[in-house]
Amino acid sequence: YIFSAALPPAQAAAANEAFKVILDEPWRVERLNQNTKQFIGGLKSMGFDTMLTETAIVPVLCGDDETAFAMTREAQHNDVFVLPVVSPAVPEGLARLRATVTAAHDPSEIERAMDVIGEAGKKLGVIK
Repeated sequence: YIFSAALPPAQAAAANEAFKVILDEPWRVERLNQNTKQFIGGLKSMGFDTMLTETAIVPVLCGDDETAFAMTREAQHNDVFVLPVVSPAVPEGLARLRATVTAAHDPSEIERAMDVIGEAGKKLGVIK
């Protein structure tokens, strides 16, 4: 276990405080679940493959690496932050975007992100 190390005390304390927030403010988890369902459902309705995810870290299948890079550029150019996940991290032909939904997003921001990703997907032939 050459690369393993104990969690630094500051990170352990931060994680502990995060758990306290989750317990004290359950509305945050509820809102995260609502936002995640809105985002995934919207992308699926446009024709995107989100790879059966149900989590707030949403993969958006693009196909080849170059398409994932181009979709990332289009999204980031329009102020939507996504990251490409390309080979060799994933098998060739299964490149994707990785989008992260949070409880801090409001529904209009999620709609805008879906619109931007949708336009990029149409432009690049990922969806029709």
